[in-house]
Amino acid sequence: MTNSGMLFQEFKLATQQICKDLSIEYENVEFVRYETQKTGLDYDATIHTELPRFSFHLKTTTKDVDPTSGSMDAWLEIAYSESTGSFALGENVDNMRGRSDFLQRWAARAVGQYNMRHNTANLESLFHDVNIMMCGIPQDMRSVSMFEFLMSGILSSDVNKVHIYIFRHVEEVTYYRTYSYAISPIRVDRGDDWFIFWRFASPDSGAASKKFDIANKWISRMSSISKIEYFDVDDIDLGRFLKANSINEHIFSELPQTRPRNMLVNTDAFGEDFSKQYDDFDEKFETYSHAERMRSLRTLVQTALEETCTRHEVELVEDAKKTIDRLSADLVKNEIIEPPLKKWFEVFCDVANRSAHRNYPSDDDLLDELNERQYDTCIDIGIWLISKLGETMSTDAEYESNV
Repeated sequence: MTNSGMLFQEFKLATQQICKDLSIEYENVEFVRYETQKTGLDYDATIHTELPRFSFHLKTTTKDVDPTSGSMDAWLEIAYSESTGSFALGENVDNMRGRSDFLQRWAARAVGQYNMRHNTANLESLFHDVNIMMCGIPQDMRSVSMFEFLMSGILSSDVNKVHIYIFRHVEEVTYYRTYSYAISPIRVDRGDDWFIFWRFASPDSGAASKKFDIANKWISRMSSISKIEYFDVDDIDLGRFLKANSINEHIFSELPQTRPRNMLVNTDAFGEDFSKQYDDFDEKFETYSHAERMRSLRTLVQTALEETCTRHEVELVEDAKKTIDRLSADLVKNEIIEPPLKKWFEVFCDVANRSAHRNYPSDDDLLDELNERQYDTCIDIGIWLISKLGETMSTDAEYESNV
């Protein structure tokens, strides 16, 4: 298939997604396709049915023979009312070309912005005053077992109906799609508790796409007893709501709520030497290679753990190797940090430990989108963990005054 043929196929798939998101019949879409060498291409998908209706447009400008080359712009306009103006979003998408399903991802972001502006999900109304249970930790494959256990239990029990909310979250820069699932098995003789799998799956990367396929498989199997509703919601807003309302909110108290690359970390709590090391890491962050960043941060996290153990007079096993896993376990045992935080040290180590054995991640490693996201997330989690340890400690001056 030619480059233009593959791009037009991607354009049609993105159009299908828009139709699904807006509950519009795809068969009613009218397509226009123009391609001209040394000029560019012009694709248009328009629906002229009753409201809502849309016009989806893709255009390139090039002096090359290949009309798919050159600068590329996407545009989506959604008419939702006869009495008010339309929603419209148009922008250059050159930064996303080469990524898998990039037009579908852009379309998801565009429709997501429309929905969050004009079809805002009222979380209070959706969940009412019922029990909300957080299940699993985002980006942890062990949550799959919990998901499958719940779904298989529903199918083998006396559940009369299943209410499912599917929340889509789309990142602003990469248009990476993440999905959260809220599942409520309804029985005649009891209430409708909600089981939440927050940021559970994504179609846009390897391991997360497997979870996405698993979720779709189970939801399809219970289609005869399920009521499914779809919403576009900011994942941080959903996380904050669940943290405030879930009956096991201690799990959410240990989940990073924002990307902490530029967060303020109280390094003074760990002493002057550590503070200098962290400042050096922060100053050189942009000049370090990816592997150097990972190795430096791994050292900082371990040093912060050691200092935290010292400050809280945690007795370490003599001659035992001081690893991040061992030190975080000792802090949990001595009730300095909560058990859920230990899981985040494990998640951090799973990626960061690779940098100790080879030049990971290299530029080639980061060509894989899953590796790129794991790396970015690992950096964020490491900085966040240092900040959480700092919260357990007095300042250096307070500490020295008490010694």
